[in-house]
Amino acid sequence: MPSTRAAIAVFESNGVIFGPSKAANAGGVAVAGLEMAQNAAMTAYSRDDVDARLQAIMAHIQRKRARTRCSTARRTCARRME
Repeated sequence: MPSTRAAIAVFESNGVIFGPSKAANAGGVAVAGLEMAQNAAMTAYSRDDVDARLQAIMAHIQRKRARTRCSTARRTCARRME
């Protein structure tokens, strides 16, 4: 859900894990993209294949989010890395 920087600071100071709404919604969007890709290729992915691809996509999003957060909020990042 969209939140102001002040709200995010309150979440973090109370130990609430905050995920940007775009990242939180990314799993559904990624699976829809995988479905479109398999339909376009006239093939079918196994459940395990979809799960593996989704996990890779979500891990990439998390790594990218962590790098962005570190570059835009160095104090928070440094505090978390200690």
